[in-house]
Amino acid sequence: MAPNIIPLKDVTLTSRNYTVQAMVIEKNIPRRSKTNSSLYQRIMLQDKEGNKMQATIFGYNVKILESSLNLYRTYSITNATVTKTLEIFRFLENKNQLAINGHTPVEEIQIDGLTMRTMQYNFTPISALPQIKQPDPRLDVVFAILNVGPRKYINKSYVVDVRIVDQSLQPSILSLWDQFSEYEAPAMANLPGTFPVAIGLQLKTSKYYGQTLATRNTSSFIFDTVIPESTALQSWAVANTEKLREMAATEPAQVPIPRPDENPEDHTTKIANLPISVEKGQLALSVLHMLAEPKKCIATLKAYMHSYAGISQLKFTVHAISVDNSTEATDRSDALLTLPPNTPNKKSKKEDHTSTSSPFNPTTDSATDTSPAAEETLSSPTTDK
Repeated sequence: MAPNIIPLKDVTLTSRNYTVQAMVIEKNIPRRSKTNSSLYQRIMLQDKEGNKMQATIFGYNVKILESSLNLYRTYSITNATVTKTLEIFRFLENKNQLAINGHTPVEEIQIDGLTMRTMQYNFTPISALPQIKQPDPRLDVVFAILNVGPRKYINKSYVVDVRIVDQSLQPSILSLWDQFSEYEAPAMANLPGTFPVAIGLQLKTSKYYGQTLATRNTSSFIFDTVIPESTALQSWAVANTEKLREMAATEPAQVPIPRPDENPEDHTTKIANLPISVEKGQLALSVLHMLAEPKKCIATLKAYMHSYAGISQLKFTVHAISVDNSTEATDRSDALLTLPPNTPNKKSKKEDHTSTSSPFNPTTDSATDTSPAAEETLSSPTTDK
């Protein structure tokens, strides 16, 4: 009897005696459930009509189907059990998924009009992250891996920060949370090549380091792919190996990210756009009047890295401030008032006085700061600072 071939969108909980023909477009690393420690592996299918459906392999069936259902291969799948997708893992309109096991008839076939070349992704460049306005975006990003950081335990969760880059040469951070830090992070660290390329799907934005990327429950990663976008980035990474080596060796500085409506050529950065708030120390009486008047001022900040509980942040201290008179020269010695240094705390008082040239003060045994990373000249109204 000829198989009853139906599109993925027509598969329901009551479907019987049916066959779907689809391509595997995602295949996650097998992992164990946090609730019952059972093994499972998530798969994404797409048919030639463009319909998508989630599928999952459970338990010992993961090992049985290990060499089957390979990425970008097309298969005929018959009479797979249809179940509801857990809400926390569902991101398609279709609420159902296929539960494929070792007894499910799975056969690799050729499907006209459905090949890897027909796959289309809507990748977001790393340089476009500051322009993202959606409150909860779901982004697909292709990136080269600069380095994979250590696994840290923060607020009852595990996280691994991965430094990534693309052709824009604007490095960013991808935070792998919880199970992604356990499974995907080691996989990224062990990928072959100096700067291997990977694809992240269903990622979200994070504002912890400015505007960066982070995983969600439904995120997925593809490694060793040969789609045009990834091969182009891999070729670019090989051609720019020396630049990327220098970038990977440089301590990641969380530079201020301008808003989309600002001119990128403008070298002044508004205080409101700094990723970390400016520390408000006591100001000298001679400069308080400058902050009390609604005048435009030029403030020079000193930036330094502050680490606490394994988390590094960029902090700023006010180094100098001057009134911007527009038509008048602002480089006069009497127009620039240097602020006094911060009052040292008890611990820093015990330190050798030869180290007082450093602009930071350690606060606890677990908090460490480095010397100034940079100076930023900032332009901001002085109504409230």
